[in-house]
Order: sequence, then C-alpha cells, then structure tokens
Amino acid sequence: MARRTRTYLWQFVVGLGFFSGVWTAVGIDPEVVILTTIGSAAASAYPDPAVRALFLLLPTIL
Repeated sequence: MARRTRTYLWQFVVGLGFFSGVWTAVGIDPEVVILTTIGSAAASAYPDPAVRALFLLLPTIL
C-alpha cells in the first residue's frame, strides 16, 4: 500500500509540475485563470457586490 501511495504522489507532483511549466511557457498565469473562472461563476450564482469585492481582494490576500 505504501508503494502505491508513493507512486501516486510522485505522478501527481510530476504531472502538476509539467502543467505548471507549460502554462508558464505559454504565458498564462494559472492563479488568474482559476480566480477569474470561480469569480464569474460565483457572481452569476450570487449577484451580491460583496462576493465581487471578495474576488477583487482575494489575489491580494493570496
């Protein structure tokens, strides 16, 4: 079981590192893409201005 977990973690880390490198090479900031997508989905579900303000301040906090 420990060997399977170690293999899974290794594949996960290598996979995320590869995708992060590809996104960076192309010139896309993954944080901006994810926050924009989640922010627009949250704004359409909850049209409260406080939700919009949260997603405007969230990149500063992170």
